[in-house]
Amino acid sequence: MAAAWAAWVAWGRSDRRVFVYHGRSVAVSSVSRRWLTRLRTLDVLALTALLWFLAKFLRYAFPPLFGTLQTVYGASNTELGLTFSALMGGYAVRQFPSGALADRSGTVRVIVGGAVAAALALTD
Repeated sequence: MAAAWAAWVAWGRSDRRVFVYHGRSVAVSSVSRRWLTRLRTLDVLALTALLWFLAKFLRYAFPPLFGTLQTVYGASNTELGLTFSALMGGYAVRQFPSGALADRSGTVRVIVGGAVAAALALTD
């Protein structure tokens, strides 16, 4: 949804603003401007919540699958435990650098960068 809403463009020093929507410029009142800003903020919040849910879901999705993974792949408890520990260890190791990077360059940039990196890692 955020992609459909284009950037705000200020006209000089006046309080008038133009909202560009699908290539059309539309003058917007201050009330509408507040609602559009709130909508843009909610888009970022929804994206962040979705990414947080996916991270938590993937973290907790593996242990219930251990029985199936043992049956299908013939993996032992030790192998599955070590694999899951490596996954959680990598997650833990990236927490501090990600937080420091977010403090330095901005939370939204880090979240978007992480989402793009994850998407690129999952593509063939």
